[in-house]
Amino acid sequence: MRDLSMLAGVIPPQFLLDRIRVIQSPLPLVEDFVGNLINLLVSSDMYIRDVVREALGSELNPRLYGKLIKNLES
Repeated sequence: MRDLSMLAGVIPPQFLLDRIRVIQSPLPLVEDFVGNLINLLVSSDMYIRDVVREALGSELNPRLYGKLIKNLES
């Protein structure tokens, strides 16, 4: 887990989201992010689909492949 308290030293607290100000496990945030990307794969906008496909195909960290497959199966 990364120390997000250093982020408050760079960005004023009023600009940080509540869920970032309170340090928590990043796992639910990552799962939501991957799930949202998968939902965008069926977008009506071809550009969005292409960008998401590229992000999932080449930019996704290999440690997240399990989460990707789990979300694709559901």
